Amino acid sequence: MNRLRASFTFALLAALVASLMFATGCQEKTPTPTPESTTMHSSRLVAERFLSRCPTFVFDGILGSIDLSTVERCEPAESCFTFFFTFKTTHPGYGDRGGQVLAQVITEHTARITTEDEVVTRGVIDDKWDIMAQRFLPGTEP
Repeated sequence: MNRLRASFTFALLAALVASLMFATGCQEKTPTPTPESTTMHSSRLVAERFLSRCPTFVFDGILGSIDLSTVERCEPAESCFTFFFTFKTTHPGYGDRGGQVLAQVITEHTARITTEDEVVTRGVIDDKWDIMAQRFLPGTEP
């Protein structure tokens, strides 16, 4: 009986030591967010929400296809960022294309969304389409 109790106690202690070693070895320190990373993250969410609600994406954007490819800081403002996203639509073109005859072609687009103080100040798709004005940029009409 004493041997059984000793074996059980040893096994329990070994399990406790192993679990403590595992728990302390697996803990990763979470970096403290800097104001810049918090602002950039918030700005990214604003930019992504803006893109997902623009008429081009609402009309036929493929859910889950928005992907951030690059971020650039604007000068001189510290809270100014330009986000480059890629996304896909099920038809070519821009804006709300309701009532048009459209080819059924998966089309990949690149959007450039600029935010300042977590507000969208500019949005362009494929260096052709002004998202805010809902028209082609000068000199890019089809």
